[in-house]
Amino acid sequence: MKKNRCGLSESKFKRLWTALLVLCCSAVSGTSVAAMETVTVQVDGTQVQVTDAGEIMADVVKEVLPHPLLPYQTYNITAYNGVASPSDSFFMMGQEYFQGAAYSNYDGGRFVYYNLEQKCSHVSFLAGHIDDGRSGEAVLYIYADGTQVQTVELTPHMITKEIVLDTTEVTQLVFQIEGTDSSYGLAQVYGYGYDCHNYKKEMSRMVSAVTDGIYTYTCVDCGYTYEEMIPSQSGCEPYLLPYQSSEVKELAATEDPTDCVYVMGKPIYRGLVFDCYNSPREALYNLGQAYKNVAFRVGHIDNLRKEPVTLRVFADGMQMKELELTSGMISQEVMIDTTGVTQLKLSFEGYDASYAVYDMEFVPVTEHGHSFEREVVLEPSVGMTGICSYTCQYCGASYSETIPALKG
Repeated sequence: MKKNRCGLSESKFKRLWTALLVLCCSAVSGTSVAAMETVTVQVDGTQVQVTDAGEIMADVVKEVLPHPLLPYQTYNITAYNGVASPSDSFFMMGQEYFQGAAYSNYDGGRFVYYNLEQKCSHVSFLAGHIDDGRSGEAVLYIYADGTQVQTVELTPHMITKEIVLDTTEVTQLVFQIEGTDSSYGLAQVYGYGYDCHNYKKEMSRMVSAVTDGIYTYTCVDCGYTYEEMIPSQSGCEPYLLPYQSSEVKELAATEDPTDCVYVMGKPIYRGLVFDCYNSPREALYNLGQAYKNVAFRVGHIDNLRKEPVTLRVFADGMQMKELELTSGMISQEVMIDTTGVTQLKLSFEGYDASYAVYDMEFVPVTEHGHSFEREVVLEPSVGMTGICSYTCQYCGASYSETIPALKG
């Protein structure tokens, strides 16, 4: 019987897809719909029904529809994103796979990292030997948020096997294969449950100091969509730039995909990038004793320089925090008490490494409103309106307005 990539027969998949399309339409309005028929799929080794005697709830869409997971970082492996072409596939037991990860080298650490964002109740995948590959034995180690949760023995004559993991509240999932002269693959790496849709995020309305913005999220797999309102920047939340830095790149606050870095698979548009082979990296801020605390997140930049480093944070020359950072880390939040502090310094010590500081928040001792500076972007002329912009000197919030056209 012909099956699709989800592992379901064509007839069962069509019935499931029909039900899910109805559910997606229902999810937008927040209602439930009457069941047309019962569809059963295999999840966690048990039979799961997509309906009951009464109604199908919209949340069922999140529970039964598998979504392909793509790694945000890899070591010594080839990742496959599901593109159906001969050059982007591998074979296990004569079956061709287009999505997953293939491990093939003589020796060395082989890792693949996934960011689940605590959105998957469980993850399933197939593990097997790559046809005509290296014949050494190996062991697959599986880590959830740094804790080893399972080991799988891999042999060249093994039958491709399905593995299902409980990933409730898991952020980072890591697969490691240890073994010399061996070739093994992980295929159909799918996430299930909670909010595991494969969303494409678009800003459908820009946020400003006077208007709310809107993000639209659309699942590229099933079409489910929803909107998220971004509150207007009516409150002034200061954002400072370092007055002095070395070997540090500053990211601008834009939505430009060419002006960002990725941490755990997520784009970072504003922050600091510490990236170099061998030199001091530091950033100095003048707080002027005006901020009671400073908070930020720090993480490794996906697939860039991977050596460990030490982050030290100083307040007026006194060390306040020391963190050991690694390429396999889960990004973490740092908060520093800066009451009465004039100078804040971030210092990275290490070699051949790439890390980012982002989501910086500067909490002032005394709250204040915006202080806008006006700039004429386009001068008005006879019969044509002009444009002026207003930008807060503290936090960068902005908005624009038209200037009436000149009369002839």
